[in-house]
Amino acid sequence: AACVLAIPRRITAFVGRLDFDTTEEEVCNMMKSAGMVDPKCKRLLPKQGLTFKTAAFMASCSIESESVFYTEANWPIGCEVRDWYFKVIQSV
Repeated sequence: AACVLAIPRRITAFVGRLDFDTTEEEVCNMMKSAGMVDPKCKRLLPKQGLTFKTAAFMASCSIESESVFYTEANWPIGCEVRDWYFKVIQSV
């Protein structure tokens, strides 16, 4: 009999108000140092015609790091961390 396995959802958040020169690698390294498992990070780029004075990222990690991820002390003071909102796109 075939076995069907589910893939656990990752914890994903918007992480913003970081220094403009912050890199994806630096955010991932910070997350690893805090004990987050399998961190991933993608810098968000402004829409055409807009500019930002700070850096923002889509950051995620394994669900097993939930308590560490939501510990405020593991993020830089003054940065903004909020759950990522996924939109459901209706197909035709």
